[in-house]
Amino acid sequence: MIDLHGFISEYGADWIKVFHPPVTSCDEFNNLFPELPGSRAKNLFLCDRKARQFYLLVIEDHKHLDWKHISKLAGKRLQMASVDNLKEQLNLDRGALSIFALINDPERKVTLMVDEDVWSSEAVQCHTLNNTNTAVVPIDGIKHFLTLTAHEALIISLPA
Repeated sequence: MIDLHGFISEYGADWIKVFHPPVTSCDEFNNLFPELPGSRAKNLFLCDRKARQFYLLVIEDHKHLDWKHISKLAGKRLQMASVDNLKEQLNLDRGALSIFALINDPERKVTLMVDEDVWSSEAVQCHTLNNTNTAVVPIDGIKHFLTLTAHEALIISLPA
């Protein structure tokens, strides 16, 4: 298992990092840093109806989730996972979710789904396992992180 802070120290020298009061929504964060570069990603933790399969969905924050469409892409009906599921599966509290949460999924039980608009951006805004700091991470850094954690991104297309 890799150490996130070691990864950030090694690969994040040129990343933009901002510290802020705790935020639990994209709107709260965007009000604090309206000019911060990078894809403004919204991270959603989803599960199937019986909460046996879990998904981390990363989409642009201005997009609205079409539940029928995302369920069709997953091949099963999806819903929001509970805060307890988030804590149990990724050891995170509400508001701290990002791609970096996959560091807490060494058995790769969580499927990563990334909207193609986020995946094709130059950089992504990501919490670093808490909701009081955010890093603007070049997409190559995200891809390298996923390689180190042995996760693959399922690239999907969601309407705006």
